[in-house]
Amino acid sequence: MIVQGKKQWELRQIKTSKRKRICIAVSGTKTILGEADLHDCIEISRESLQSTFHNHKVMDCDLESFLKPDAPIFAWVMKNPVAYTMPKPYAHPTGAVIWVRLPDSKVP
Repeated sequence: MIVQGKKQWELRQIKTSKRKRICIAVSGTKTILGEADLHDCIEISRESLQSTFHNHKVMDCDLESFLKPDAPIFAWVMKNPVAYTMPKPYAHPTGAVIWVRLPDSKVP
C-alpha cells in the first residue's frame, strides 16, 4: 500500500533514526516492490489510531494481533513512493528482520 500511494505511515513498535530513500519489500517474499523516502518517525498514541486510519490503513482487529499492550507505537512517515513495474528479487540474509543492506543497489 505504501508504494501504491494508498498509505503514508508504516506502524511499528520501534523508532528509527533513518531518513533516506528505502526499498519496500514484502516480508517472506524476497522481492522488492518499490521505493519511498522515509521522511520522519513520530510516536503516536493508541487513542489516535482510529482518527489517523487514513494514514496507516490498519484495521483495529489487525492492530491487536501485532501490538504489544504497553509498547509505544511509531509511525514511519513515507513520502514520494514509486512502485516497480516488476518486483525485484533480493537475497534476504539470515537474521535480518527490519533492515537489509542491498550491496548492488543505489538504495540501501
